[in-house]
Amino acid sequence: MNRKMLNTAAAAIAIALSACMQVASAQETLTVMLSGVKEAKGSVRVGVCDDPKKPFPGFCSAYLGSAEAKAGETTVTITGMKPGTYALQMFHDLNDDGMLNFPAEGVAYGNDATYPPSFAAASVKVAGPTSTSARMLYAPGGAAAAAPTDPMFVVTLAGTVRMGATGVPAGPGITKIDVRDNGLYGELYAPTGKANLPAIIILGGSEGGLTIASTTAASFNRQGYAVLVLAYFAEVGLPRTLQSVPVEYFDKAIAWLKARPEVNPAKIGAIGGSRGSEAVLLMASRSRDVKAVMAFAPSGIMGGGVDPQNMMKPSAAWSLGGKDLPYVFPDLTRTGGDVLIAGLAVKPDAEIASELINGPILLISGEDDRLWPSTPLANQLVARLKAKGFKHGVEHLVYPGAGHYVFVGDPTGRPAPAPGSVSPAGPGGMSLGGTPEANYKAWTDSWPRVLKFFDDALKRN
Repeated sequence: MNRKMLNTAAAAIAIALSACMQVASAQETLTVMLSGVKEAKGSVRVGVCDDPKKPFPGFCSAYLGSAEAKAGETTVTITGMKPGTYALQMFHDLNDDGMLNFPAEGVAYGNDATYPPSFAAASVKVAGPTSTSARMLYAPGGAAAAAPTDPMFVVTLAGTVRMGATGVPAGPGITKIDVRDNGLYGELYAPTGKANLPAIIILGGSEGGLTIASTTAASFNRQGYAVLVLAYFAEVGLPRTLQSVPVEYFDKAIAWLKARPEVNPAKIGAIGGSRGSEAVLLMASRSRDVKAVMAFAPSGIMGGGVDPQNMMKPSAAWSLGGKDLPYVFPDLTRTGGDVLIAGLAVKPDAEIASELINGPILLISGEDDRLWPSTPLANQLVARLKAKGFKHGVEHLVYPGAGHYVFVGDPTGRPAPAPGSVSPAGPGGMSLGGTPEANYKAWTDSWPRVLKFFDDALKRN
Protein backbone atom coordinates (compact mmCIF):
# COMPACT_ATOMS: atom_id res chain seq x y z
CA MET A 1 0.00 0.00 0.00
CA ASN A 2 1.63 3.50 -1.16
CA ARG A 3 0.73 6.07 1.48
CA LYS A 4 3.27 8.57 0.14
CA MET A 5 1.17 8.82 -3.02
CA LEU A 6 -2.03 9.49 -1.05
CA ASN A 7 -0.10 11.98 1.09
CA THR A 8 1.04 13.93 -1.97
CA ALA A 9 -2.37 13.74 -3.64
CA ALA A 10 -4.11 14.93 -0.50
CA ALA A 11 -1.70 17.82 -0.04
CA ALA A 12 -2.46 18.92 -3.62
CA ILE A 13 -6.21 19.35 -3.04
CA ALA A 14 -6.05 21.96 -0.30
CA ILE A 15 -8.72 24.52 -1.15
CA ALA A 16 -8.37 28.20 -0.15
CA LEU A 17 -11.66 29.78 0.91
CA SER A 18 -10.79 32.99 -0.92
CA ALA A 19 -10.84 31.20 -4.29
CA CYS A 20 -14.65 31.19 -4.48
CA MET A 21 -15.88 32.48 -7.87
CA GLN A 22 -19.68 32.31 -7.91
CA VAL A 23 -21.62 33.39 -10.99
CA ALA A 24 -24.70 35.37 -10.01
CA SER A 25 -26.78 34.46 -13.05
CA ALA A 26 -26.32 30.69 -12.70
CA GLN A 27 -29.19 28.72 -11.19
CA GLU A 28 -28.19 25.03 -10.92
CA THR A 29 -27.78 23.17 -7.62
CA LEU A 30 -25.32 20.39 -6.77
CA THR A 31 -25.81 18.23 -3.67
CA VAL A 32 -22.83 16.16 -2.49
CA MET A 33 -23.32 13.45 0.14
CA LEU A 34 -20.05 12.56 1.88
CA SER A 35 -20.10 9.28 3.83
CA GLY A 36 -17.38 8.00 6.14
CA VAL A 37 -16.95 11.31 8.00
CA LYS A 38 -15.22 10.15 11.16
CA GLU A 39 -16.40 12.81 13.63
CA ALA A 40 -18.68 15.81 14.09
CA LYS A 41 -15.87 18.33 14.19
CA GLY A 42 -15.02 21.19 11.84
CA SER A 43 -16.42 21.36 8.33
CA VAL A 44 -16.61 19.29 5.18
CA ARG A 45 -15.54 21.33 2.13
CA VAL A 46 -16.15 20.65 -1.55
CA GLY A 47 -14.13 22.18 -4.38
CA VAL A 48 -15.69 22.10 -7.85
CA CYS A 49 -13.23 22.28 -10.76
CA ASP A 50 -14.34 23.33 -14.23
CA ASP A 51 -11.21 23.24 -16.41
CA PRO A 52 -9.93 19.78 -17.50
CA LYS A 53 -6.75 21.42 -18.83
CA LYS A 54 -5.63 22.47 -15.35
CA PRO A 55 -3.85 20.01 -13.02
CA PHE A 56 -6.29 17.89 -11.08
CA PRO A 57 -6.32 17.53 -8.10
CA GLY A 58 -5.16 21.10 -7.55
CA PHE A 59 -6.09 24.72 -6.94
CA CYS A 60 -8.91 24.81 -9.47
CA SER A 61 -12.10 25.61 -7.59
CA ALA A 62 -14.70 27.35 -9.75
CA TYR A 63 -17.27 26.82 -7.00
CA LEU A 64 -16.95 25.96 -3.33
CA GLY A 65 -19.33 24.57 -0.78
CA SER A 66 -19.10 23.58 2.86
CA ALA A 67 -21.20 22.25 5.71
CA GLU A 68 -20.75 21.56 9.39
CA ALA A 69 -19.28 18.09 9.71
CA LYS A 70 -21.59 15.37 10.96
CA ALA A 71 -20.29 11.95 11.95
CA GLY A 72 -21.15 9.33 9.35
CA GLU A 73 -22.67 11.36 6.52
CA THR A 74 -22.45 15.07 5.76
CA THR A 75 -24.33 16.77 2.95
CA VAL A 76 -22.93 19.81 1.14
CA THR A 77 -25.14 21.82 -1.20
CA ILE A 78 -23.77 24.28 -3.77
CA THR A 79 -26.18 26.65 -5.51
CA GLY A 80 -25.89 29.18 -8.33
CA MET A 81 -23.85 26.94 -10.65
CA LYS A 82 -23.73 27.13 -14.42
CA PRO A 83 -24.66 23.89 -16.22
CA GLY A 84 -21.58 21.91 -17.12
CA THR A 85 -19.24 19.08 -16.25
CA TYR A 86 -17.18 19.49 -13.07
CA ALA A 87 -14.58 17.44 -11.19
CA LEU A 88 -14.96 17.28 -7.42
CA GLN A 89 -12.33 17.27 -4.66
CA MET A 90 -13.29 17.27 -0.98
CA PHE A 91 -11.71 17.31 2.46
CA HIS A 92 -12.70 17.23 6.12
CA ASP A 93 -11.49 20.52 7.57
CA LEU A 94 -11.21 19.45 11.20
CA ASN A 95 -9.75 22.72 12.45
CA ASP A 96 -11.79 24.99 10.17
CA ASP A 97 -8.77 26.80 8.79
CA GLY A 98 -9.92 26.45 5.18
CA MET A 99 -6.85 24.42 4.20
CA LEU A 100 -6.10 20.71 4.13
CA ASN A 101 -3.84 19.52 6.95
CA PHE A 102 -2.85 16.03 5.91
CA PRO A 103 -2.69 13.36 7.28
CA ALA A 104 -5.00 14.45 10.10
CA GLU A 105 -7.82 15.45 7.75
CA GLY A 106 -9.65 13.15 5.36
CA VAL A 107 -9.96 13.52 1.59
CA ALA A 108 -12.30 12.36 -1.18
CA TYR A 109 -12.75 12.66 -4.96
CA GLY A 110 -15.87 12.73 -7.08
CA ASN A 111 -17.36 9.29 -7.81
CA ASP A 112 -14.76 7.80 -5.41
CA ALA A 113 -12.42 8.06 -8.38
CA THR A 114 -9.54 5.60 -8.52
CA TYR A 115 -6.24 7.08 -7.43
CA PRO A 116 -4.73 8.98 -9.11
CA PRO A 117 -7.98 10.66 -10.11
CA SER A 118 -8.30 12.20 -13.55
CA PHE A 119 -10.61 15.13 -14.19
CA ALA A 120 -12.97 12.85 -16.12
CA ALA A 121 -13.06 10.12 -13.47
CA ALA A 122 -13.90 12.59 -10.67
CA SER A 123 -16.42 14.62 -12.67
CA VAL A 124 -20.21 14.92 -12.61
CA LYS A 125 -22.54 16.58 -15.10
CA VAL A 126 -24.64 19.35 -13.59
CA ALA A 127 -27.85 20.03 -15.47
CA GLY A 128 -30.76 20.87 -13.23
CA PRO A 129 -30.76 19.72 -9.58
CA THR A 130 -27.91 17.19 -9.37
CA SER A 131 -26.89 14.79 -6.57
CA THR A 132 -23.75 12.73 -6.15
CA SER A 133 -21.90 10.93 -3.38
CA ALA A 134 -18.39 9.95 -2.30
CA ARG A 135 -16.63 8.48 0.72
CA MET A 136 -14.17 10.37 2.91
CA LEU A 137 -10.85 8.58 3.42
CA TYR A 138 -8.38 9.13 6.25
CA ALA A 139 -4.74 8.19 6.76
CA PRO A 140 -4.33 5.53 9.47
CA GLY A 141 -3.90 7.38 12.74
CA GLY A 142 -3.35 10.67 10.91
CA ALA A 143 -1.23 13.33 12.56
CA ALA A 144 -2.70 12.29 15.88
CA ALA A 145 -0.94 8.92 15.79
CA ALA A 146 1.20 9.36 18.87
CA ALA A 147 4.40 7.42 19.38
CA PRO A 148 3.63 4.37 21.53
CA THR A 149 5.08 4.57 25.01
CA ASP A 150 5.83 0.83 24.96
CA PRO A 151 8.82 0.25 22.63
CA MET A 152 7.34 -3.10 21.57
CA PHE A 153 4.54 -1.26 19.76
CA VAL A 154 4.98 0.47 16.41
CA VAL A 155 2.65 2.53 14.19
CA THR A 156 2.11 1.06 10.72
CA LEU A 157 -0.41 1.70 7.97
CA ALA A 158 -2.48 -1.10 9.48
CA GLY A 159 -2.56 0.74 12.83
CA THR A 160 -0.50 0.34 15.98
CA VAL A 161 0.79 -3.23 16.21
CA ARG A 162 2.85 -5.13 18.73
CA MET A 163 6.18 -6.39 17.48
CA GLY A 164 7.10 -9.99 18.18
CA ALA A 165 4.56 -11.55 15.82
CA THR A 166 4.99 -15.19 14.91
CA GLY A 167 2.68 -15.52 11.91
CA VAL A 168 -0.30 -17.85 11.63
CA PRO A 169 -0.09 -21.34 13.18
CA ALA A 170 1.18 -24.21 11.05
CA GLY A 171 -1.42 -26.51 9.56
CA PRO A 172 -1.53 -30.31 9.82
CA GLY A 173 1.63 -31.95 8.54
CA ILE A 174 3.54 -28.66 8.48
CA THR A 175 6.46 -27.72 10.70
CA LYS A 176 6.94 -24.07 11.59
CA ILE A 177 10.37 -22.69 12.53
CA ASP A 178 10.98 -19.24 14.00
CA VAL A 179 13.70 -17.48 11.97
CA ARG A 180 15.67 -15.12 14.19
CA ASP A 181 19.22 -15.78 12.93
CA ASN A 182 21.72 -13.16 11.80
CA GLY A 183 19.29 -10.27 12.16
CA LEU A 184 16.51 -11.96 10.18
CA TYR A 185 12.90 -12.02 11.33
CA GLY A 186 10.56 -14.51 9.73
CA GLU A 187 8.84 -17.88 9.84
CA LEU A 188 9.70 -21.00 7.83
CA TYR A 189 6.78 -23.30 7.04
CA ALA A 190 7.64 -26.67 5.52
CA PRO A 191 6.03 -30.11 5.13
CA THR A 192 7.16 -32.16 8.11
CA GLY A 193 10.00 -34.57 7.49
CA LYS A 194 10.58 -33.47 3.89
CA ALA A 195 13.90 -32.31 2.46
CA ASN A 196 15.25 -30.74 -0.72
CA LEU A 197 11.95 -29.01 -1.49
CA PRO A 198 11.41 -26.07 -3.82
CA ALA A 199 10.97 -22.93 -1.73
CA ILE A 200 9.19 -19.60 -1.97
CA ILE A 201 9.99 -16.41 -0.07
CA ILE A 202 6.88 -14.32 0.65
CA LEU A 203 7.09 -10.61 1.50
CA GLY A 204 4.22 -8.48 2.77
CA GLY A 205 3.39 -4.90 1.82
CA SER A 206 3.45 -1.60 3.66
CA GLU A 207 1.53 -3.00 6.63
CA GLY A 208 4.73 -4.58 8.00
CA GLY A 209 5.04 -7.76 10.04
CA LEU A 210 4.16 -11.35 9.26
CA THR A 211 0.49 -11.75 10.01
CA ILE A 212 -1.02 -11.04 6.59
CA ALA A 213 1.77 -12.54 4.46
CA SER A 214 1.88 -15.73 6.53
CA THR A 215 -1.73 -16.58 5.64
CA THR A 216 -0.55 -17.45 2.12
CA ALA A 217 2.07 -19.97 3.25
CA ALA A 218 -0.36 -22.87 3.66
CA SER A 219 -1.51 -22.55 0.03
CA PHE A 220 2.00 -23.46 -1.14
CA ASN A 221 2.79 -25.90 1.66
CA ARG A 222 -0.10 -28.08 0.46
CA GLN A 223 1.52 -28.15 -2.97
CA GLY A 224 4.90 -29.35 -1.67
CA TYR A 225 6.73 -26.06 -1.17
CA ALA A 226 8.73 -24.80 1.77
CA VAL A 227 7.82 -21.17 2.48
CA LEU A 228 9.85 -18.46 4.21
CA VAL A 229 7.60 -15.56 5.25
CA LEU A 230 9.91 -12.64 5.85
CA ALA A 231 9.30 -9.37 7.69
CA TYR A 232 11.51 -6.48 6.60
CA PHE A 233 10.36 -3.69 8.93
CA ALA A 234 8.10 -3.14 11.97
CA GLU A 235 9.59 -6.13 13.79
CA VAL A 236 12.17 -6.75 16.49
CA GLY A 237 15.65 -5.85 15.27
CA LEU A 238 14.37 -4.34 12.00
CA PRO A 239 13.62 -0.75 10.95
CA ARG A 240 10.44 0.38 12.70
CA THR A 241 9.08 2.00 9.53
CA LEU A 242 9.36 1.49 5.78
CA GLN A 243 12.34 3.82 5.60
CA SER A 244 15.93 3.12 4.58
CA VAL A 245 15.38 -0.65 4.69
CA PRO A 246 18.74 -2.21 3.68
CA VAL A 247 18.37 -4.43 0.62
CA GLU A 248 21.34 -6.47 1.91
CA TYR A 249 18.85 -7.88 4.40
CA PHE A 250 17.27 -9.90 1.60
CA ASP A 251 20.69 -11.28 0.60
CA LYS A 252 21.05 -12.68 4.12
CA ALA A 253 17.59 -14.26 3.94
CA ILE A 254 18.42 -16.07 0.70
CA ALA A 255 21.71 -17.35 2.12
CA TRP A 256 19.91 -18.61 5.25
CA LEU A 257 17.24 -20.37 3.19
CA LYS A 258 19.75 -22.06 0.88
CA ALA A 259 21.45 -23.66 3.88
CA ARG A 260 18.27 -25.28 5.21
CA PRO A 261 17.93 -29.06 4.72
CA GLU A 262 14.25 -28.62 3.87
CA VAL A 263 15.17 -26.56 0.80
CA ASN A 264 16.65 -27.27 -2.59
CA PRO A 265 19.00 -24.28 -2.96
CA ALA A 266 18.65 -24.34 -6.74
CA LYS A 267 14.84 -24.04 -6.60
CA ILE A 268 13.93 -20.75 -4.91
CA GLY A 269 11.16 -18.38 -5.98
CA ALA A 270 9.69 -15.24 -4.42
CA ILE A 271 6.40 -13.35 -4.05
CA GLY A 272 5.74 -9.74 -3.07
CA GLY A 273 2.67 -7.53 -3.20
CA SER A 274 2.15 -3.76 -3.17
CA ARG A 275 5.25 -2.17 -1.63
CA GLY A 276 6.51 -5.72 -1.19
CA SER A 277 6.65 -5.92 -4.99
CA GLU A 278 9.46 -3.35 -4.89
CA ALA A 279 11.19 -5.44 -2.25
CA VAL A 280 10.89 -8.70 -4.17
CA LEU A 281 12.11 -7.13 -7.42
CA LEU A 282 15.07 -5.55 -5.63
CA MET A 283 15.88 -8.86 -3.93
CA ALA A 284 15.66 -10.96 -7.08
CA SER A 285 17.56 -8.46 -9.23
CA ARG A 286 20.52 -8.83 -6.84
CA SER A 287 20.54 -12.62 -6.57
CA ARG A 288 21.00 -15.33 -9.18
CA ASP A 289 19.51 -17.77 -6.67
CA VAL A 290 15.94 -16.50 -7.13
CA LYS A 291 14.63 -18.38 -10.17
CA ALA A 292 11.03 -17.10 -10.39
CA VAL A 293 9.20 -13.97 -9.18
CA MET A 294 5.51 -13.21 -8.82
CA ALA A 295 4.51 -9.64 -7.94
CA PHE A 296 0.92 -8.50 -7.43
CA ALA A 297 -0.42 -4.93 -7.31
CA PRO A 298 3.15 -4.25 -8.44
CA SER A 299 5.47 -1.38 -9.15
CA GLY A 300 8.93 -1.58 -10.65
CA ILE A 301 9.67 1.97 -9.46
CA MET A 302 11.02 2.73 -6.00
CA GLY A 303 8.63 5.02 -4.14
CA GLY A 304 9.34 7.05 -1.03
CA GLY A 305 9.49 5.83 2.53
CA VAL A 306 6.46 5.68 4.82
CA ASP A 307 6.29 6.93 8.40
CA PRO A 308 2.61 7.06 9.46
CA GLN A 309 3.54 9.51 12.24
CA ASN A 310 5.17 11.95 9.83
CA MET A 311 3.68 11.44 6.40
CA MET A 312 4.85 14.84 5.16
CA LYS A 313 8.58 14.21 5.56
CA PRO A 314 10.31 12.96 2.38
CA SER A 315 12.38 9.82 2.86
CA ALA A 316 13.70 6.79 1.00
CA ALA A 317 12.19 3.34 1.45
CA TRP A 318 15.35 1.40 0.56
CA SER A 319 19.06 1.69 1.16
CA LEU A 320 22.21 -0.02 -0.10
CA GLY A 321 25.62 0.15 1.51
CA GLY A 322 24.26 2.56 4.10
CA LYS A 323 23.09 5.05 1.45
CA ASP A 324 19.48 5.73 0.54
CA LEU A 325 18.40 4.53 -2.89
CA PRO A 326 16.67 7.01 -5.24
CA TYR A 327 12.90 7.28 -5.22
CA VAL A 328 10.21 9.27 -7.01
CA PHE A 329 7.15 11.23 -5.97
CA PRO A 330 3.94 11.42 -8.01
CA ASP A 331 3.47 14.12 -10.63
CA LEU A 332 -0.16 15.08 -10.13
CA THR A 333 -0.36 17.01 -13.40
CA ARG A 334 -0.50 13.57 -15.02
CA THR A 335 -2.82 10.58 -14.83
CA GLY A 336 -2.56 6.80 -14.61
CA GLY A 337 0.85 5.27 -14.19
CA ASP A 338 2.43 8.50 -15.46
CA VAL A 339 2.09 10.02 -11.99
CA LEU A 340 5.11 7.90 -11.02
CA ILE A 341 6.60 7.03 -14.39
CA ALA A 342 7.12 10.70 -15.21
CA GLY A 343 9.45 10.98 -12.22
CA LEU A 344 11.92 8.69 -13.96
CA ALA A 345 12.90 11.56 -16.25
CA VAL A 346 14.46 13.21 -13.20
CA LYS A 347 15.48 10.08 -11.30
CA PRO A 348 15.93 7.25 -13.81
CA ASP A 349 17.83 5.23 -11.22
CA ALA A 350 14.61 4.90 -9.23
CA GLU A 351 13.45 2.23 -11.69
CA ILE A 352 14.42 -1.22 -10.46
CA ALA A 353 16.73 -3.18 -12.77
CA SER A 354 14.29 -6.10 -12.97
CA GLU A 355 15.91 -7.31 -16.21
CA LEU A 356 18.69 -8.74 -14.01
CA ILE A 357 16.31 -11.28 -12.48
CA ASN A 358 17.40 -14.86 -13.20
CA GLY A 359 14.04 -16.37 -14.10
CA PRO A 360 10.50 -15.71 -15.32
CA ILE A 361 8.28 -12.98 -13.88
CA LEU A 362 4.51 -13.06 -13.34
CA LEU A 363 2.64 -9.84 -12.60
CA ILE A 364 -0.96 -9.54 -11.36
CA SER A 365 -2.95 -6.31 -11.22
CA GLY A 366 -6.52 -5.06 -10.91
CA GLU A 367 -7.67 -2.23 -13.15
CA ASP A 368 -9.67 -0.70 -10.28
CA ASP A 369 -6.73 -0.53 -7.86
CA ARG A 370 -7.44 2.56 -5.74
CA LEU A 371 -4.23 2.64 -3.73
CA TRP A 372 -1.95 3.15 -6.70
CA PRO A 373 -2.17 2.58 -10.47
CA SER A 374 -0.78 -0.95 -10.45
CA THR A 375 -1.91 -1.90 -13.95
CA PRO A 376 -0.08 0.98 -15.70
CA LEU A 377 2.91 0.43 -13.41
CA ALA A 378 2.99 -3.26 -14.31
CA ASN A 379 2.76 -2.35 -17.99
CA GLN A 380 5.73 -0.03 -17.52
CA LEU A 381 7.69 -2.89 -15.94
CA VAL A 382 6.86 -5.19 -18.86
CA ALA A 383 7.94 -2.48 -21.31
CA ARG A 384 11.27 -2.08 -19.52
CA LEU A 385 11.90 -5.83 -19.56
CA LYS A 386 11.23 -6.00 -23.29
CA ALA A 387 13.39 -2.95 -24.00
CA LYS A 388 16.25 -4.45 -22.01
CA GLY A 389 16.03 -7.79 -23.82
CA PHE A 390 14.89 -9.79 -20.79
CA LYS A 391 15.63 -13.39 -21.73
CA HIS A 392 13.07 -15.08 -19.49
CA GLY A 393 9.31 -15.22 -19.72
CA VAL A 394 7.15 -12.36 -18.46
CA GLU A 395 3.36 -12.35 -18.15
CA HIS A 396 0.94 -9.75 -16.82
CA LEU A 397 -2.49 -10.88 -15.65
CA VAL A 398 -4.90 -7.95 -15.67
CA TYR A 399 -8.31 -8.23 -13.98
CA PRO A 400 -10.97 -5.67 -14.99
CA GLY A 401 -12.98 -4.40 -12.05
CA ALA A 402 -10.59 -5.89 -9.47
CA GLY A 403 -8.69 -3.76 -6.97
CA HIS A 404 -5.48 -3.76 -4.98
CA TYR A 405 -6.37 -6.95 -3.09
CA VAL A 406 -5.97 -9.07 -6.21
CA PHE A 407 -4.22 -12.20 -4.87
CA VAL A 408 -4.86 -14.25 -1.72
CA GLY A 409 -3.30 -17.62 -2.52
CA ASP A 410 -5.59 -20.64 -2.76
CA PRO A 411 -9.14 -19.28 -2.40
CA THR A 412 -10.61 -22.72 -1.66
CA GLY A 413 -13.00 -22.38 1.25
CA ARG A 414 -13.60 -18.67 0.67
CA PRO A 415 -17.28 -18.28 -0.20
CA ALA A 416 -18.27 -16.31 -3.25
CA PRO A 417 -19.56 -12.83 -2.38
CA ALA A 418 -23.25 -12.47 -1.76
CA PRO A 419 -25.20 -10.37 -4.29
CA GLY A 420 -25.04 -6.71 -3.37
CA SER A 421 -22.12 -7.08 -0.98
CA VAL A 422 -19.58 -4.27 -0.67
CA SER A 423 -15.80 -4.60 -0.66
CA PRO A 424 -14.42 -3.93 2.82
CA ALA A 425 -12.27 -0.88 3.38
CA GLY A 426 -8.52 -1.27 3.76
CA PRO A 427 -6.28 0.12 6.52
CA GLY A 428 -7.44 3.50 7.78
CA GLY A 429 -10.73 3.20 5.89
CA MET A 430 -9.03 3.45 2.50
CA SER A 431 -10.72 1.89 -0.50
CA LEU A 432 -8.64 -0.91 -1.96
CA GLY A 433 -10.79 -0.84 -5.07
CA GLY A 434 -12.64 -3.52 -6.94
CA THR A 435 -16.05 -5.04 -6.57
CA PRO A 436 -16.40 -8.19 -4.44
CA GLU A 437 -17.32 -10.16 -7.55
CA ALA A 438 -14.33 -8.93 -9.58
CA ASN A 439 -11.91 -9.47 -6.71
CA TYR A 440 -13.20 -12.99 -6.14
CA LYS A 441 -12.86 -13.76 -9.84
CA ALA A 442 -9.26 -12.54 -9.74
CA TRP A 443 -8.49 -14.79 -6.73
CA THR A 444 -10.03 -17.88 -8.27
CA ASP A 445 -8.54 -17.31 -11.72
CA SER A 446 -5.05 -16.31 -10.61
CA TRP A 447 -4.36 -19.08 -8.10
CA PRO A 448 -4.03 -22.03 -10.56
CA ARG A 449 -2.02 -19.84 -12.89
CA VAL A 450 0.35 -18.77 -10.11
CA LEU A 451 0.77 -22.38 -9.03
CA LYS A 452 1.53 -23.48 -12.59
CA PHE A 453 3.99 -20.61 -12.93
CA PHE A 454 6.03 -21.77 -9.92
CA ASP A 455 5.66 -25.45 -10.75
CA ASP A 456 7.03 -24.82 -14.25
CA ALA A 457 9.92 -22.73 -12.95
CA LEU A 458 10.88 -24.66 -9.82
CA LYS A 459 9.66 -28.23 -10.21
CA ARG A 460 9.82 -29.02 -13.92
CA ASN A 461 13.07 -27.24 -14.79
